[in-house]
Amino acid sequence: MSSKSARRRASCVGPILKDYAFHRREYVSKWITIDRMDWKLVDAFLSNQYLPPKFEYPSFYKRLVELNLTNLEPWRILHDHLLTQRAVGLKKRYPSRALVPFARRVDSDDIACWDIDAGSGAISIVHDFADPGWEQKEEYGDITGWFRKAIEDLIDFE
Repeated sequence: MSSKSARRRASCVGPILKDYAFHRREYVSKWITIDRMDWKLVDAFLSNQYLPPKFEYPSFYKRLVELNLTNLEPWRILHDHLLTQRAVGLKKRYPSRALVPFARRVDSDDIACWDIDAGSGAISIVHDFADPGWEQKEEYGDITGWFRKAIEDLIDFE
């Protein structure tokens, strides 16, 4: 590609990126963010029909989504139909537990969930598809504890 055509292509992309940045701010204000990998809207919040009564997403989680920190390899924030599908599946597989999933580990069946029965803001790592009673792997007091571990996993993951 000649340098002239490269400059022409770059000048065409500039306005698109400026328009994208404007719209991204608009969507973030509604707690929806844009996945930079494939440039589509990402909704990382379950609708009320799938949430336990009086559950509210913590402000730190809202901030993670707002900042688009949704791919902390090996952890990924669940979104859209994958989030809904996982919430429905967890309820079927573990009916005695009140779990609100929010992230999955890509190299296993581990799911990070708010564990309503464990206390306010408590996070449980559940090994999905394990037999009931054997699914519990790890626990964190809150979302920031899980986030610190997710950052360690990001550093160590290859």
